[in-house]
Amino acid sequence: MNRVMSIMAVWLLAACAPQYLPAGDAGTDPYWDRDELVMRDGKRLPVSVWQAEGTPDAVLIALHSFGDFRLAFEDIGPALALRGYTVVAFDQRGFGDTSPQGRWSGRETMTGDLRDAVQIIRGRFGDLPVYVMGESMGGGVALAAAGSGMLPDVDGLILAAPAVREDVTFRYCYNAFLWTAAHILPEVTVHNDRGNALHTDQAYRRLSSDPRIVRDVRIDTYWGLIRLTDMASDLAPQVRLPVLLMHGGQDRVVARKSIRALAGHLGDLAAIKYWDEAPHELLHWRNQDAVLERIADWLGQQR
Repeated sequence: MNRVMSIMAVWLLAACAPQYLPAGDAGTDPYWDRDELVMRDGKRLPVSVWQAEGTPDAVLIALHSFGDFRLAFEDIGPALALRGYTVVAFDQRGFGDTSPQGRWSGRETMTGDLRDAVQIIRGRFGDLPVYVMGESMGGGVALAAAGSGMLPDVDGLILAAPAVREDVTFRYCYNAFLWTAAHILPEVTVHNDRGNALHTDQAYRRLSSDPRIVRDVRIDTYWGLIRLTDMASDLAPQVRLPVLLMHGGQDRVVARKSIRALAGHLGDLAAIKYWDEAPHELLHWRNQDAVLERIADWLGQQR
C-alpha cells in the first residue's frame, strides 16, 4: 500500500508540474524578417527599432522586464537614437505580442534567444559595437547569458536594477515554498498592478492599460523567473564584460544588498550609479534625463 501511495504521489506531482514552453529543436540559422527576429527553432519574436541618423556609434539590444514587452523602450529608445545609438528591442517569449502570453519558456531558452539576437544584429550592423541593455528580468537574462559565455560578440552590458537575489534573507526557504506551489498549483495566477507615479506618463499608461502587459502571473511562470534570477546571481562572478550597473533607492523588487553583492563580483568591470529617489523600473523614471546622461557618458567612455 505504501508503495502504491508513493507512486500515486509522484504521478500527481508530475501531472501538476510547471508547464513551461522551451525552444524546439534548431532548424534554421537565426535571421531578421521584416519586423520579427526569427530564432533558430523558428520562433518569431516581434522587434522594434529606434534608428540613429547616419552611422550609429553603437547598437543597443534592449531586453524588457518581467510582464513588459518591447515598447518598454518607447521613451528611452528615441532619446538614445538622438544621441547616436540605434536601439533594437524584441518581445521575449511569453510576453508582448508573442503567444501564448504569460507562459514561461525557461532560462536556457531566454539566454539562447539573446545569443541568437546578438548573432542576427551582428550580421545586420557589421563591426559596430553591440551592447545589451537589460531592465530587471532583462538584466537577469543578460547576466546569465554573459556568465554562461554565450555573448562573446558583445562589447558590454547596461543593467538597470537587474534581477539578482544574492544575500536575500530566507532566499532558499522562499524557493522551497515557490517550488511546492509551482508543482501543486502551476496554473493559479496572482494579479500584479504595474503603474507607478514615478514613471513617465507614457510608461504609466502602457503599464496600467496596455493589454500586452502580463498582469495575472501564473505561479509556475513566477517560479521560472525566480530560477532565472538565481542563475543570474550564481553566474555573475563569471562575467568578463564592462558593465554599467544602475539602481534606485525606491526599488521594492531588487534588494540593495543583492546589487552590492553583484557589484562586488564585477569589481573593476562595473561602473555603478545609484539614485536614492529612483524606482525599480529605472528606464521608465520621470527623471529620465539623468539616466540617459549616465548611459551616454558610459558608452562614450567605452570607445
